[in-house]
Amino acid sequence: MSINFETIWANFKRISVTTVQSVRNHWHKVLLIGTALFLLLQTGLLAWNTVHRNQPVAGLHLAHQRVSGIEGQNLLHKINDLIIQTESKPLLLVVGSNQEHITPRQLGARYSTSLIEKRVLSAGRHGSIFRRLIDQDAALLGLRNVSLSFDTVDRAMSLAYLNNLNLKISKPATEARFDFQNGKVGIVSEQAGQELNVAQVEALLQKLGQQNNQTSRVDVPLSPTKATITADDLKPLLPEAEKIINQPIVLQAAGKQVSVSSAELSQLVAPVKQADPKQPTQTKVSIGFNDSKLSTIIDKLAAQVSVDPQPKIVSGKTVISQGTAGSHVDGTHAKVEVVSELLKRGQVNSPPPAAPLPLPVVTTPKPASPPPAAPGAAAKPPPPAPEPQPATPTVIPIEVGEVAPPVVSQYAETNPGGRYPALAGDKKMIYLTFDDGPGAYTEQILDILKKYNVHAVFFLVGRNMTVYPNTVKRIKAEGHTIGNHSYTHVDLSKLSDAGITDELAHTQKTIKDIAGIQADLFRPPYGSINAKVYDIMTKQQLSLMMWSIDPRDWSKPGVPEITKRVVDSLKPGGNVLFHVLHQQTPDALPAIIEAIRAHGYTLN
Repeated sequence: MSINFETIWANFKRISVTTVQSVRNHWHKVLLIGTALFLLLQTGLLAWNTVHRNQPVAGLHLAHQRVSGIEGQNLLHKINDLIIQTESKPLLLVVGSNQEHITPRQLGARYSTSLIEKRVLSAGRHGSIFRRLIDQDAALLGLRNVSLSFDTVDRAMSLAYLNNLNLKISKPATEARFDFQNGKVGIVSEQAGQELNVAQVEALLQKLGQQNNQTSRVDVPLSPTKATITADDLKPLLPEAEKIINQPIVLQAAGKQVSVSSAELSQLVAPVKQADPKQPTQTKVSIGFNDSKLSTIIDKLAAQVSVDPQPKIVSGKTVISQGTAGSHVDGTHAKVEVVSELLKRGQVNSPPPAAPLPLPVVTTPKPASPPPAAPGAAAKPPPPAPEPQPATPTVIPIEVGEVAPPVVSQYAETNPGGRYPALAGDKKMIYLTFDDGPGAYTEQILDILKKYNVHAVFFLVGRNMTVYPNTVKRIKAEGHTIGNHSYTHVDLSKLSDAGITDELAHTQKTIKDIAGIQADLFRPPYGSINAKVYDIMTKQQLSLMMWSIDPRDWSKPGVPEITKRVVDSLKPGGNVLFHVLHQQTPDALPAIIEAIRAHGYTLN
């Protein structure tokens, strides 16, 4: 059977023409039927979405995933799943030339399942009927999406992250300063810095959480920071700075010297901005000095001349060894001497140049004219100009003070309960003592002693006990011994009899009032004791307890060095002197306790 395409095409043309003619003749009926069908569809969609209010409108998407037809717990589970996916999806924070990837949860974003459910169920169901019809038609066509924007931001968490980010990317402004190069004092201009505007970024994150279309990239703004001291501020000070810097100095003490060049002086001079004494509401820039760099210079000299004292050993009132005094450089006094000399330079006007000395006039015969140079011969170069001689440095003498030898008291007989340091023969006992408390680090020390089941002696300062009464009570409750370390930590040897008595008695009363005990041990501040202090101590029924191992932890030499100093000095009956002043002491304590026990010693 063959197909006649000509017949088929003829029939198609005939039907098409007939249909077009029919539409032309009945177009109003076609339009009416089409409109009726459209309204019927809209009414049905509106009715369905109205009846099923516990479901999202038909075709709605949440975070670009279809959620229509889901209701109740299933909808909540779907929302939670999407929240988990969104929380772990990293945002790209662009900060200048730096890029940071971080998840919304790390930024402190908090999503509310109930609020998201409310937004999903209300989408397409608000506004006029025409607005609802438009929104529902768009949802049905897949054109309506509810974003999983977060509702709140944990401010503490976001600030912690933003502050850490600021530390990484911020660049502090550089102040203008003086410099010394090529024999001249000059000015190095200031440089602007930049930092993260944390408050502005925090507001940006809050705004981000309210957006319908959450972006994966956040451009974080940076704020410029200005230097407080500019080159214009330093220009009026340049003549004064030149007088201070141009001439080097030499610090001299006990035959030792440390030279400070003009270049180093230029780094030492640190302009400062402060209130103008004449106009308190305004500020002015004046010459100041970098305390840290000045300390470094003085420490170089102190390292050459300082000598540690050797202890004076006594037993009761009998002196076994006199010991030897040490020497040290008083850093504060040395700074005053150096700064005073430098300021004096800047304030004194430069002396006028000396008048030239009259030179005797001597008549000498006129020298014969030199023969003319041969053609093509090179002319003699002029003699070089003399090089400028460096300025003679100013020598600043630095006083070297004497350090009295510390007193170490040894008890051979009066040693009740084994609590005092003693020449114990082969008894390998070590005593731990802590001075100057209670303080900020005492609780850490007590935690460590409790962990290792070690008891110690705490020599407490009266006025400190009034600040930390609960720590004093804990020292007593955990079985440690409390000793008297004066009320104000003053050098008792320089006080009158009445002053010494008041210091000891006031401390005794404070210990009694807070801890409910009568202290029987005493350690003088700085180890400073004389016959007068010893007699008054005895009258108040106190026994002297000094030390034999001093790691000098108060100087913050570092945890390894503190540990080494203790371990290297271990001897039977050794009494270790610690202080509660710095974090390095509790940091070193566990290793010290373990090392003492590893060497076969017993701790009280």
